Amino acid sequence: MKNIIAGIAAVLLLSGCATLQGNPELRPFFVTSAAHDIEAALATPPSDLFDKAQASDADAHAKLDLGLAMWAGRLVPPASAADIAAIADLEARLDPRIDAYLATHSGKSPAAVNWQKVLAPTPDDLALIDRYLRHQSPDYWLTRARLSGTSQTLFIYAPPACLKCTGGVMPIDSTRYDIDGNLIDTAEHCLFAVRHYLGRSPPGVAALPRAVRYLALPGVWDENARIESQLTQPDPKASYQIGTDACGTSDAFDHDLTLLAVESR
Repeated sequence: MKNIIAGIAAVLLLSGCATLQGNPELRPFFVTSAAHDIEAALATPPSDLFDKAQASDADAHAKLDLGLAMWAGRLVPPASAADIAAIADLEARLDPRIDAYLATHSGKSPAAVNWQKVLAPTPDDLALIDRYLRHQSPDYWLTRARLSGTSQTLFIYAPPACLKCTGGVMPIDSTRYDIDGNLIDTAEHCLFAVRHYLGRSPPGVAALPRAVRYLALPGVWDENARIESQLTQPDPKASYQIGTDACGTSDAFDHDLTLLAVESR
């Protein structure tokens, strides 16, 4: 059985279906790879990044570069006045229902609630939230960069006890991710360090209107929480790099710092 499990892991890893992890020797590779997206996120006009990520054929790196730019605190074109007003109306309509539900389920964590089912948002509500998040949330774009990939079915040799297998093989539905999560973690750690040095703390998921936050999750991950957790409890076996070292050399950190500090671009 151990050989079967190891075989599954190897197949997933080689096919790009799993995030590489548990190998500190890979950190220089991810630092070098992340530098390209960091440069694009800090040196490209935010409006250009936004337009590129919005395109129907946008690739994962376009989404990552925009997410990193917003993560670093760069300003993208704002949501329309009409959508901002509509979000306020949505809050006014849904917040009392959220309060009523939580009052009658006091022992339940909001994170464990299926808010789509409880609040029953309309398709127009969800479309509004999606438009709003595109302008307001770096986590929206970073999550989409993490999840960008192609669904595929892999076939491995079937274990003897597999009753549903045919022809001696077992199908596994998986996703071939376009960007390894360790690259994204490394890029986020670099920009987290840079923005911290500059005294910036762009709002994360927790700052979103409550109704928006509840209906967006779990489709939008809290990247601030992820990075803070990795900093609080460092994993010596992790493949991603943390702290200022995630930017590479001290010169690279200073370069990123200079790019972000320039407000006139």
